[in-house]
Amino acid sequence: MRLSGYIRLIIFISFLIIPIIATPNIVMAQDDIRILFDETGPYGKYYTIYNLGPYGASSFATLLEDNGATVSRITEAPLTYEKLENYDVLILMAPGRNYTDQEIKDIKKFVNNGGGLLLVGEPWGPQDGDKNYAFNKIARSFGVDLTFNEIIVDTKHNMGISRVIKTDNIRSHPITANISEIYYITGAYQDPGAAEVLVYSDADSWSDHGYVTSEGESANNEIKEADEAKGPLPLISAMEYGRGKIIFIGSAQTFVNAWLYRSNGWKLGLNSVNWLVDRPAPSNYEVAGLISPTLGDLSYRIFTMIIFTLILGAGLIFKIKRDDKTEILKTIKNWKFNSLIGVNAIFAVISVLLFIPINLYLLNSSIPEFYDPYFAYTLIITGVLLLFFNSMIVYNMIHRRRLVINHSYFNISILLFFAGLTMILGDIFSFPMMFIFTIGSFFLLVPFLVNLWIIRGYGPDLIIEGKEFDQLKRLSVKSLPFELHAYMMIRCSLGMVDSGEFSKPLVKTGKRWLLKYQSLLIRNLRRFLYQRFPIGAN
Repeated sequence: MRLSGYIRLIIFISFLIIPIIATPNIVMAQDDIRILFDETGPYGKYYTIYNLGPYGASSFATLLEDNGATVSRITEAPLTYEKLENYDVLILMAPGRNYTDQEIKDIKKFVNNGGGLLLVGEPWGPQDGDKNYAFNKIARSFGVDLTFNEIIVDTKHNMGISRVIKTDNIRSHPITANISEIYYITGAYQDPGAAEVLVYSDADSWSDHGYVTSEGESANNEIKEADEAKGPLPLISAMEYGRGKIIFIGSAQTFVNAWLYRSNGWKLGLNSVNWLVDRPAPSNYEVAGLISPTLGDLSYRIFTMIIFTLILGAGLIFKIKRDDKTEILKTIKNWKFNSLIGVNAIFAVISVLLFIPINLYLLNSSIPEFYDPYFAYTLIITGVLLLFFNSMIVYNMIHRRRLVINHSYFNISILLFFAGLTMILGDIFSFPMMFIFTIGSFFLLVPFLVNLWIIRGYGPDLIIEGKEFDQLKRLSVKSLPFELHAYMMIRCSLGMVDSGEFSKPLVKTGKRWLLKYQSLLIRNLRRFLYQRFPIGAN
């Protein structure tokens, strides 16, 4: 079978863009800083470089890339020296797992041999682990200790929230160059050991003890108590180790999308990376967007999604053209017909429940863990399209006794596209359980696959057994056998005509018409119709 010109064009364009998109991202300056984000821990979606949500790190990673770095990520544990040695800087953004002793040895070896480590922690409580939890276990291996179950607060110097403290108690250093004040967001203070402290909190601050709520979350009472450490408290420190360097920061939220450009975190991040590789602070800071299409392996994911979309579109066009013909008419039992309507209606409701209610959380900025308008818009568009074509399917079955095959094809394509999107590009959304929507999309395919099976067995016109003549009044010209399309239409009353054969009612220009079979062809037409559409003939 020959391919249509449209499909050939799609294939041609695909081969043109393969060398552009699929080529590894190696066209870069030889002195680019090679940065690796560790994402091997069970973060959910927090602090990951593809996450566009408020707690994502996509802006930070894009900022580094736009200022001359090459950014990659690692998602498979363990961290080994062999995996690290090809990078200049390792960034640990509040890692959510405890590293093995061997991993810590390999991280120390990486730093000792000239690598840079940006260790960014956050406050944590008893529900997370003891003082050896995650990033603190690594920090303690270098002689630095972040506080356990405490949050720095300041009721006088803050950004409207006591745990978002503001400080200008900053030491002169390349890491703090061009920074006059810093917002330190929900952070911990540290015992710096031999590290040099670069930023302190204000004298009015203190380290508020946390407690575990009934929901298992950490909270603080914002009451200055006698046994709580008073400011100024060390917030950011740095040290040299062997031939490498380390920076310790106890506030991961300083670098998240929601706060990066509000807190001077962007300048702090750029200065830190440059210092770790023995470069001066930038003379010019380039502001970046939310995410770059060349970030990490995102270009390959985008390429895969483009190819997937082209294949899906070409397949849809091919099937629509191939099936654009009259099918055999065959009766279907009444219970099957009613069951088919029920299945399509039930799955229409399920699709609404899957795609619409969650947006109450995704569009609510007061719930930052779920707030993600990009994913919300994607869900709304997908849900509306599904509901529209699903409604058309149910409407046509009830009022026309007809299954329009293209409606099922459209819904199958929409669901496959969305499933592919959540699998291939799901990391750019902040919803923590993206697989729910992938699995849900495949589950919602059920009624449309059933529709295709029914059409294959009974044709698009659902002729209910025992109601054959009633159904003829509902048939459109396109659904009649091809041999009947060319015959004349005459105005007459409904029902039987002179020839003794049934006629097809139509509505054209506001008048009711019947399609009458000329008596000369009655013999052949009777044989043809009785073979394809038995209605109780003798």
